Amino acid sequence: MDLLELISHHLLDHALFSFTAAGHHFVFTKHMMMIALVSTLLMIAIPWAAKKAGSIPRGFYNLIEVYVLFVRDKIVLPSIGRHGERYLGYFLSLFLFILLSNLLGLIPGSAASTGNILVTGSLAMGTLGLISFAGIKEHGIWGFIKSFVPAGVPAALVPLVFVLEVFGLFIRCSVLAVRLFANMVAGHAVMLLFFALVFLIGSMAIAPVSIGIVIFVLFIELLVAFLQAYIFTMLSAIFVGLAVHSH
Repeated sequence: MDLLELISHHLLDHALFSFTAAGHHFVFTKHMMMIALVSTLLMIAIPWAAKKAGSIPRGFYNLIEVYVLFVRDKIVLPSIGRHGERYLGYFLSLFLFILLSNLLGLIPGSAASTGNILVTGSLAMGTLGLISFAGIKEHGIWGFIKSFVPAGVPAALVPLVFVLEVFGLFIRCSVLAVRLFANMVAGHAVMLLFFALVFLIGSMAIAPVSIGIVIFVLFIELLVAFLQAYIFTMLSAIFVGLAVHSH
């Protein structure tokens, strides 16, 4: 068994089909399929739950309401304050998209699109865009630019501090992308390694131990799926809060 080929086949993105349109060649990959699936589920489930809204929450709408209140009261408002209400839709979509992508990636034969650095990088860029938008909306363009230099910094150090603070903002968003990507890839890699242990050793006697460890890691990954969605959303809200309350 080629262990490297096994891991790369399950962790790396690969093309499902390709087509040519208007003189351009397009490739549709497995991660693109998972993104489309998650997006479709969100676009169907949330409007459907909204139509069921009533004075007494019931069924699926009750679950959605609990989720909205959790994100609003435990993540957005504590991190941003009263200004957070206007950005609630972004954080609700962000949390649910990451969570569903993580969970669907645990189904055999599927893939976690959050295990693709381009996907997590795009999510981080969305957060970076919201940080800039929120900062400019609250303080104006010039006020947002000035917020990168703390009060009391000597004039001679202002250019250096400004560059470091701007660079630090990009670093924080980059870390968001790398953290989510690395955690999702690492968990799937560990499960594959223990699953392949039977073939590497060449004995079925090790199968019960191998499968038992894989099941245990799978339950850990269920926890990680929720935890990583929470961490990404929480840190995004904190960064936006820092831009809104720059003082």
